[in-house]
Amino acid sequence: MATFIFVLIDTMLIAIAIRLLLLSQKTKALAERLIGISFLSLALMLLFRSGSMATRFQDLGISYFMLHTGNVLFCVATVTLFFFNWNVFRPTEAWARGLALGGSAITFAVYAARMTLGEEQLEIKLMVNAVRIVPFLWAFFETLRYHAMMRKRSRLGLGDPVVTNRFLLWAIWTGSVSITPLLGLILRTTVIVTGGADPLEGDTAQLVQNASAPLRILFFLLPCTGVAAIASLWLSFFPPPSYERLLRRKMQEARDQ
Repeated sequence: MATFIFVLIDTMLIAIAIRLLLLSQKTKALAERLIGISFLSLALMLLFRSGSMATRFQDLGISYFMLHTGNVLFCVATVTLFFFNWNVFRPTEAWARGLALGGSAITFAVYAARMTLGEEQLEIKLMVNAVRIVPFLWAFFETLRYHAMMRKRSRLGLGDPVVTNRFLLWAIWTGSVSITPLLGLILRTTVIVTGGADPLEGDTAQLVQNASAPLRILFFLLPCTGVAAIASLWLSFFPPPSYERLLRRKMQEARDQ
């Protein structure tokens, strides 16, 4: 099940990235280029990280190379999402510019610390989790805010219900991507405060067998958030005509009431 979800997510990320990058070539728009690079980096990161796990017992050198390449790609995905949020949602806000620039600098600083101090330090893993989750949570709250504004406009006949729904789908996508690392961040923070071993480190089968209640919730959420992410991305970029007709009909019924 997990492998099937992984393949679906990665295939969809690549397809969306290609579509956005081709569109950016025509429109010359920065937003499409940024999010296209972010999606492509995420897709390649997943491939390299899975390759690292697959080769860790055969060739440690190749495994580490693929792991670090995946980490660099994740940095690129994180930074481009920071800049996408700033460019699309808050282009004139000084605090957004500061968050995008500062978050990008911290992202690469944390990666440099990870390379220097080693992969195994729990504090480094905690910083990595914290930095990566910020741009996704930022996008989550911004898309929810825009969805609320567009929903009001749509009810007055001033907005497109399909575009309105797309903001909701993006909120579902970014929220789904944020939930699991957020819980992991909470678990690791608790360990640092109370002392103990990393609850997410070790053999997967052993982790599942000896998992605490919070960790069991994390394992349960992984496939659920994966399905939600796939569904929301598919409906955002490849919506069937019947889905768009349903949205327009529902909005028209709401206006007529």
